[in-house]
Amino acid sequence: MNAASTLRVLLAGERPASGLLHTARLEAFGAEFYGEEAIVEALRCAPQPLSDAALFLSAPGHLAVFDGTTALFADLYGELIGRIWRLGDGSPAPRESGFSVAFDPDLTQARGDVFAVASDHSALDAAAFGRVIEAGRAIARGDCVACRTRAFALRAFGSEGEGAALFVVHRLAGQAARTAGFAMVAVRWSAEELTIIHDRAGEAAVAADRSTPCIDAGA
Repeated sequence: MNAASTLRVLLAGERPASGLLHTARLEAFGAEFYGEEAIVEALRCAPQPLSDAALFLSAPGHLAVFDGTTALFADLYGELIGRIWRLGDGSPAPRESGFSVAFDPDLTQARGDVFAVASDHSALDAAAFGRVIEAGRAIARGDCVACRTRAFALRAFGSEGEGAALFVVHRLAGQAARTAGFAMVAVRWSAEELTIIHDRAGEAAVAADRSTPCIDAGA
């Protein structure tokens, strides 16, 4: 079974005959799941079969799927999947209780809309690096106007004419509570268009977290 077939079976809520590493990890629904059993169960509880129109993009070590408002990225080891990100609609998964502490992940204060290092993405053509920067800026500048937003390129591959990137997007809100959170955003570019898919389930999970302490600046 190849990696594309494995993803199709998983998204249909079924267990694949093979294709997942024992140490595989899934990030979906605002939570993380470790190991085949947990991954299969998480996707079985929220099946969303891929349509016949699903677009698959691949490069050595990478696979991305874009299907309507859903996107998937996978790290590959041959045809075995070691890590999966599922982005799209859905209800947030139960999360362990804890405190969300507002912070700035960019301690260098580089002050840019997007952070990306070309050498981190071996399957990305040099000529396509500008497309990654363009996509990150589109995410940050089209985001929450009341937040300080920065997009960090986590995975990127492809050519200038067609490729895909996965961003982790940090938002720091300006309210007194200074809430902060990370969410994933997937991007596909071609010569004609730029497609951006937000992880709405993950964003809902961040918004539902009421454990952020409010610090009184006047105390």
